[in-house]
Amino acid sequence: MSDRLTVVGHCHGREAVGASLRAEGGFGLTAALDVHLPGVDRAAAERLVQVVHEAYPYSDTTRGNVDVKLKVV
Repeated sequence: MSDRLTVVGHCHGREAVGASLRAEGGFGLTAALDVHLPGVDRAAAERLVQVVHEAYPYSDTTRGNVDVKLKVV
């Protein structure tokens, strides 16, 4: 993937946040993010979503504490 990516159309996402039982006991937070990037091939979109998730400050603060599922739709 190049360093630049042009997204044509309206980008949007859908999120769902919940709680689930943790294996070690108690409850943990879960988050599911569905991302739509029109005009971007699936492989590039999946890579972009992963790179943004790794670099986004909020993701950094929740890493290891929230079970996050990312999906390109």
